[in-house]
Amino acid sequence: MLKLMKLPTAWGLRNASPFNLKAEALLTMSGQAYESIEALPNKGPKGKLPALIDGEQVIGDSSLIQRHLEDKYEARFDDGLSEVELADAVAYRRMAEEWLYFINLWVRWIECPTITRDAFFSGIPWPLRGLVFGRLQKDVKRTLHGQGLGRHTREEIYGFGEEALAAIAARIGSGPFFFGDTPRSVDAALYPQLLNVAEAPYDTPLREAARKHAVLTDYVRRCDQTIFAAREDLPNVA
Repeated sequence: MLKLMKLPTAWGLRNASPFNLKAEALLTMSGQAYESIEALPNKGPKGKLPALIDGEQVIGDSSLIQRHLEDKYEARFDDGLSEVELADAVAYRRMAEEWLYFINLWVRWIECPTITRDAFFSGIPWPLRGLVFGRLQKDVKRTLHGQGLGRHTREEIYGFGEEALAAIAARIGSGPFFFGDTPRSVDAALYPQLLNVAEAPYDTPLREAARKHAVLTDYVRRCDQTIFAAREDLPNVA
């Protein structure tokens, strides 16, 4: 059986890591049976999770997991989509994973560090907890500075987030999913990013902006309930 190595979750979300939840959604959509294993990021082949164990193979990164499911198990997440539709999906997925993700990363580690520390590092005793979190927070700051987002002001960062959320909401429209009535791979990528903005316990302008778009909150719940409908052992988001 396939085994998915994933991060522990928090806050009652199906998974508090958008890329781990994306991998779970893709596995469920593929129809393949799998077992979930909670692990630390250093257990992944690229020093991060999720990672998929398939026999002797260990595939790191959610996009590579998708490719593996398509190539080896003939998962057809996007059958019937045109080249233009596939290009549209790539653009929006990249906006969510390469832009909105980093905005939310900034929220978690820079804007609201105490909530993040207490949720994910509560098992580490003081003062070691503060030392570990402080070191990781410095790494995140360097990452955000190198990526470019960390060079902007708080107001500018939230402005970027609101712009991205508005664009995604406009594209989804009446849905119910990105390309109509059936969830596709782009939904498996978008909905975890939106979930971790709208439902995480950070009272910030970014969460407020997400919740102003009923299209987005409704979309998150539809994706969760539809994609995981066959997995009765897993809880719904709400």
